[in-house]
Amino acid sequence: MRRVVRYALVALLAWSASAAAFGTYRAGSIVLDQGDSIARVMDAMGQPAYKEPVMNRYGAQVAENWFYRDGSKMVKFTISGGVVQAIEEIRQ
Repeated sequence: MRRVVRYALVALLAWSASAAAFGTYRAGSIVLDQGDSIARVMDAMGQPAYKEPVMNRYGAQVAENWFYRDGSKMVKFTISGGVVQAIEEIRQ
């Protein structure tokens, strides 16, 4: 019985997460992947709705988050060195 409750709790936590990280994102007929250039992201998504610098603990900018609105969710691309490092969908 405890095993069933444990699995149910894990499933509920996974289901209720407000953000999900993925390695790919489909923008129309284009699939964007980690490792793609910012030019490819701009071609597929256009200008981001918002850009946010990512700073290290010393105050130096090490990356930039680009946010795009897609219906009821936001899509965040973490860019470093001109390359996509991470793709995350944020549900609101």
